[in-house]
Amino acid sequence: MNSKARLLIFLVPIIVLVLLGAILIPRFLKKGNSQPKNIELVYWGLFEPEEVIEPLIAEYIQIFEGKNPGTTLKISYEQRTFDSLEQYRETVKGRLTTGEPIDIVRLHSTWMPEFAPILSPLPTEVMKSEDYAGTFYRVATTGATVNGQIYGIPLMYDGLVLLCNSELFAKAGLSVPKPEDRISWLQFEEYARQLTKVSGTKIVQSGAGIGTANNVPFATDILGLMLAQVEVTGLTNLDSPQAADALELYSSFSKDSKVWDSTSFVSTLDAFTQNKLGMMFTPAWQILNIVELNPQIQLVVVPVPQARNSTGKSANWGSFWFESVNKESKNSAVAWDFLKFLSSSETEKKFFSKASTLRKFGEAYSRVDLKDSLGTHEIFGPVVKGADTASTWYITDYSGNGAFTALVAATIDQASQGGDPASLMKELQLQLIQEAKKKGYQVPAVPPPVK
Repeated sequence: MNSKARLLIFLVPIIVLVLLGAILIPRFLKKGNSQPKNIELVYWGLFEPEEVIEPLIAEYIQIFEGKNPGTTLKISYEQRTFDSLEQYRETVKGRLTTGEPIDIVRLHSTWMPEFAPILSPLPTEVMKSEDYAGTFYRVATTGATVNGQIYGIPLMYDGLVLLCNSELFAKAGLSVPKPEDRISWLQFEEYARQLTKVSGTKIVQSGAGIGTANNVPFATDILGLMLAQVEVTGLTNLDSPQAADALELYSSFSKDSKVWDSTSFVSTLDAFTQNKLGMMFTPAWQILNIVELNPQIQLVVVPVPQARNSTGKSANWGSFWFESVNKESKNSAVAWDFLKFLSSSETEKKFFSKASTLRKFGEAYSRVDLKDSLGTHEIFGPVVKGADTASTWYITDYSGNGAFTALVAATIDQASQGGDPASLMKELQLQLIQEAKKKGYQVPAVPPPVK
C-alpha cells in the first residue's frame, strides 16, 4: 500500500468525525441552553369568586408542571362583574375577537351558535365526542355541539324547579308534594286555587306565581317548559295548535283561575320572600337570594308539574353555562386540558365543597355519574331528577337573551289580557325568526325533541 492510500485511510475517519461534530454539537448546545417554556392562560369567570377557583388552579398547575419539566404555567382567573348579562355577552364577544386576548370564558349554553365561529373546538385528543356524550347530560351535548364540533364543557347544571312554601300549605290544610311525586298541571292548579286569598278584587295571598310575564321572573322558561311538554320545540311549530294550547294554559292562571295578576305583587320573588306566595318556579341559583332575604322561610323544592300523557314521559327545562376556549388562544390545547380537569369527578366535588363554605350551597354537578350523589339533596335532588329529560332554548330568562325573551314576555302579557293564543303564537314565531336571523342563527332553529 503506497503512502497516499495510507494517508487517505487515516484522514477519512477524521473528516467524518469533524462533519458529525459540526452537525450534532450545535444541537446539543442548543438543547442544553434552552430556556424553560412559559405558558399563561387568562380565564374570565362569572359567578364563582377567586377563593373557589384558585385552589383548583394551583392543583392543576402542580400536576401540569410535574408532567412537563422545564415548563411553567400561570392561570390568571378573574370573576367578571356586569350590569346585565346582555352587556357581559357583548363584552365577551368583543374581547374574543379584538383587544387583549382571553383564553377561557364562561358562556351560556344557548349562545353557542353565535359564538362557535370565534371559539376553539374541543380536541378529540382531550375528549372524544362519544366520551363527552357519556359524561354530561344530553341537553349539554346538544347545546355544546355546532356543526358536529363541541365548543364548551359544563362545570355545573341548573334547571327549573317548583318551590313550595310549606308554612302556607300547612295553614291551608294541604300536604306539600314530595320530591318523588309526579304532579300534573291539574293538580298544580288545584293547589294554587286553595292557597289563594282575595280581599275584594285584590289578591293578598297568591297560590302560584304564574299567568303573566311582567312580574314573573322566568315566565319565558315556564312557557318553554310547557311547550317542550307538548313537543313544541322550535321555530317551525310555534304556530301549531299545541303551542297555542301551551300559551292558553300559562295565561289561564291569571285570566281564568285568577291565582295571580300583574298588579297585586311586584314580583314572585318579592311575594314568596314575604310569605304571600304558595308556589313559584325558579332555577336553583335564585333560592340563594330567597334564603338571604328571608332566612326563616320554610320552603320545599319539588320537580315541576308535568303534562298528562299515556306514556308517562316527562320533559324539563334547563339553563346552565359552559366554559369555552378562544379560537385565537395560543395555548388552546392546555386550556382544554385544564377544563377537562375542572370537569373531572373529583374536581367537581372539590368545587362544590369549597363553594358551599362561602354560601348555603354550591352548584349541581354537570356529570351524569354524580347525579345519584345529589339524589336526596333538599335543593338539587329535584334539579338533577329532571336533567336527563331537559331541553333549553333562546327564550330562557336571565341568560343574556333579552331580545328573544322580551318578545315572548310581551306575547304572554297580551294573552293574559285576553289576546287570542293562536294568533299571538303565530306572530311570535315570525318575530323570533326575524331576531334569529339578525344574530346569524340557522333558521329554522329547532332543538331536538325530548325522547
